[in-house]
Amino acid sequence: MNLNLSKYNGKAGLVSYANKSKEKKQKKADRSIKQSFYNTAIWSRLRDQQLRESPLCIRCENMGDVVEAEVVDHVLPFIDVNDTLATDSDNLRSICKSCHSYTTIRETRDRKEWHKMYENGSSIDDIALIKYAADKYNVDDDGYYV
Repeated sequence: MNLNLSKYNGKAGLVSYANKSKEKKQKKADRSIKQSFYNTAIWSRLRDQQLRESPLCIRCENMGDVVEAEVVDHVLPFIDVNDTLATDSDNLRSICKSCHSYTTIRETRDRKEWHKMYENGSSIDDIALIKYAADKYNVDDDGYYV
């Protein structure tokens, strides 16, 4: 059995590995802080208000379906609990659990691009049109879903 231990070899390898480990721990701590936001009274009020005002899933509506929204999603993910995007009602959209799963996967890939668009003057509504586009049923030239 051959193990690749190159990341442990030499000083640079150890430093690199230590930095990656430190970054992982910091990301985990940041996620924990963000998750705690969802247990606050502020979020509970915002979520309830959003679902009252928009009770249907915006993505499903774009596809012509009527589906009750169960999740309130941030169009632009917030950086930390002090980020104004966390509590900006214009940054919230009502969606169903299925669409939330889909947009979360897409968000992981496109988050930085959306934030750049926002910093360059695009409105949250313009970014929402992209994020919540009913594109999961688009078919390529060969007939496959993309």
